Amino acid sequence: MCSRTSTTSKSLLIFLVSASQYLCDNQSPGLQPFPLENFPSSVSVNFSSYENWAGEVKTQAWIAYPENAAQILELANWARNASIKLRPSGNRHSWAPLTVAGNSEKALVVDTTRYLNKMGIISSKPGDSSFWAEPGLSVISILAQLETANLSLASFPAVGEISIGGVLAVGAHGLGIASQGKPSGHTFGALSNLVIELTAVVFDPISDSYILKNFHRSDPETKAFLINFGRSFITNITLRAGPLVQLNCESVFQFSTEFAYAPTKAPDSMAWFHDIYSRVEIFYIPYYNLVWVLKFNMSAEKPPEAIHVTKPYNFGNNFFKPDFQNSLNIWGTPKDTLLFFHPDSERFSDGSWTIVTSQGNAQNVIHNSFRLFEEARTIFDNVSEYILEMRFVTVDDPSDVGIKGAESPGLGHFHPIEGRPDMNIVVVIEITSTKIVTTPEGQMLLEFLTAYEKKLFKYFNDGEAIVRLEWAKGWGFSNKGPNTNAEILAGVKKLGKFGPLKYSVDILNKYDPFRVFTSKFTDFILE
Repeated sequence: MCSRTSTTSKSLLIFLVSASQYLCDNQSPGLQPFPLENFPSSVSVNFSSYENWAGEVKTQAWIAYPENAAQILELANWARNASIKLRPSGNRHSWAPLTVAGNSEKALVVDTTRYLNKMGIISSKPGDSSFWAEPGLSVISILAQLETANLSLASFPAVGEISIGGVLAVGAHGLGIASQGKPSGHTFGALSNLVIELTAVVFDPISDSYILKNFHRSDPETKAFLINFGRSFITNITLRAGPLVQLNCESVFQFSTEFAYAPTKAPDSMAWFHDIYSRVEIFYIPYYNLVWVLKFNMSAEKPPEAIHVTKPYNFGNNFFKPDFQNSLNIWGTPKDTLLFFHPDSERFSDGSWTIVTSQGNAQNVIHNSFRLFEEARTIFDNVSEYILEMRFVTVDDPSDVGIKGAESPGLGHFHPIEGRPDMNIVVVIEITSTKIVTTPEGQMLLEFLTAYEKKLFKYFNDGEAIVRLEWAKGWGFSNKGPNTNAEILAGVKKLGKFGPLKYSVDILNKYDPFRVFTSKFTDFILE
């Protein structure tokens, strides 16, 4: 295995050695690494393969490994003078090309996971618990350390091997609404809503250089950084935490779609489940005509029939072939119950959208999203290998963080709709398949997702259900691939009622006037 770490600022040596590694790694000789003139000698760097988790982005790139915030500043000031873009990178568990899209840009990937992965608990005081973390630390590591202080998070993505910096950058979330109440310090929207304070790399005109600046949640400008797609580099984050709770996770199977996706709320419908349980996720598997309902219930005591679990990923290491032997009814901490998608699961492509609506309209949204899915299936000869997943989340409530003057993330897909406090539920829709849309085998999936997305936006246009995009996943489908449909994106910006979108973009531009932390794709989203 060929590897190389740079400890010299001699750009010719960096160029020659990494070119050698490039050939050693059997990469296509059509791409040559650009030279790194006057690269900071203190920062490790190599030229190697870059691939996101889904395998939809595959390229080669310079990858730097800064050890601290001071080295990130060195990189930022170097990149400004060298006219090279810096792209923050975590565990790469994404679909959309938010870090790098391909070989057409002079961009340096900045890895945060190797060194920028520390945390500390600031306070475990009830009602005022908090912790700090560096951006490269994984969510599963954070949850494990919080548990040592009887703390946790209430809602987070189902895979734990993702960096907290990446989670916050894209507005990642879990599932749940407050049907069973919401303990102080917890939130059921985007995890970005729990940020108390953050440190960002910003340009300072007085010193004519990039420096570190702290942003407290009470500062209106902070909302621009809470979800930023890597348009800024965050070096440290302070977040709220809540008390450690125990959850009972139970699987229920329906061999008919008439109940979960009923036109109105009725027994065994998704909305009905949510009146009883705080967290519900429903998977429709057409191949078996099977509806799998995952329901989570807060339970201080273990139910007699439940199995006490002390580790995550209890459905096995391939979620597309779940092992139900000891997982039909489990009880444990949020880490051990809500983390159910193993990082080694079979790779898949997906399309994902969020629909903001009212609680009274939520089942109607569920029903019609399912109906449109079935309509699209008939166009493609009743294709049966695509899985439809739905869950409820709540819009971001800034009061959850307990900071006076806090505002919702400006670029969040869970941002509340002004003047409509009743529209406080988000239906998250996700279609998955182990066919990868960027491969020949995935072309039918690409066509299917393109057709479904058009149906979704055409149907939900009455103002009572607002369609938005799941930024880190697949959306904007066209014959060019995922995340390419400018018409879909323009429509979402116009009709998505995001709130302070322009304000947030202006703030990010203000603090990075030389556009060091940009890419063609972030420009496509934001500009």
